[in-house]
Amino acid sequence: MKTMGNIAIVVISILGITILLASWLISPTMGLVTTPSPTSSLGVFYYSWGGGNTEISPTDTWRYWSDDGHNPPNTWASNYLPDYVPGFNPYVDLYSAKDTNAIKWQLGLMKRAGIDFVISSWWGQNHYTDQTLDIIFDQVLVDSNNSDKDIKFAIYYEKEGFANIPKSEIVSDIDYIKNKYASSPYYYKIDGRPVVFVYNTAGGLYGETNVQEAQKWKDVRDETGIYLVLKVFTGYKNYSYLSDSWHQYAPAIDYDVQGNYSAFVSPGFHKWHEQPRLAREDFVRFENDIKDLKDANVQFKLIQTWNEWGEGTGIEPAQKINHDDVNGFSELEPSYGTRYIDIIAKYFNPDG
Repeated sequence: MKTMGNIAIVVISILGITILLASWLISPTMGLVTTPSPTSSLGVFYYSWGGGNTEISPTDTWRYWSDDGHNPPNTWASNYLPDYVPGFNPYVDLYSAKDTNAIKWQLGLMKRAGIDFVISSWWGQNHYTDQTLDIIFDQVLVDSNNSDKDIKFAIYYEKEGFANIPKSEIVSDIDYIKNKYASSPYYYKIDGRPVVFVYNTAGGLYGETNVQEAQKWKDVRDETGIYLVLKVFTGYKNYSYLSDSWHQYAPAIDYDVQGNYSAFVSPGFHKWHEQPRLAREDFVRFENDIKDLKDANVQFKLIQTWNEWGEGTGIEPAQKINHDDVNGFSELEPSYGTRYIDIIAKYFNPDG
């Protein structure tokens, strides 16, 4: 049936009775209902930003951990210390995102939790996050000692959130991802199409409206064949046809659902030099949210995050520290170990 903005009359005969039904065209400004792929998978947001100590990271020592004038291993840009090795050992625990042993440790814990796919922060061709992704694909996932042969990775295209990226640059980036990673069995695909999550929050800030930004990405999708998952914006349901699926990224909220597209859970949000925006280590609340996530009728079930330690939203083992920039950091609380991971596993990987 063609609809061109006028009322379309559909004549249906049932048992000799003619019934007239009127249907209105839903125009691009009103939106079209789209149904995401019926797959339901558990994913986690992952941040490969950090450089480690001089032995591990001679060319990018303490990258990210030294933000805002911090001086690792005495002080660092977080209220938490990852519990990579037992005890309070910042020199080792502030791991490099390129350390293959640290990555294998993380993958083992992800498998334990029942995580199906990883949404890896990505900032462009040959950026540090691209270099780490290359190590993950070329050295870790293919290693015979990789404990999680079923895990998949997709990128989180982040730079769109901080500038209006020209379509030509985005297409170049997507072609790069397809050529370098998407042919791997470890790249996350839906219906054979490589999945790309986008942190599209710049609409209205840099000249494009949210809708113009989403339309640009739809054009990119149509040209490159990716499975597109945009970040929601106010009124996105009126333009749902512009993306294959949708997600929210807002870890200062404990739980959120976006239609039948996605839902997420956050363990809390406590950025350095700030009061908590969402209290952490409330394991009763977190388990209740995980129960809701398990029962949610959505395509993507998401954890925010695995290791965004600047904002203090990670679930990997860590301990809270006394953030004293003058006298140095010290242990404030013992490590919570794998408590977040074990709660997730209870509902998403009960058979271990």
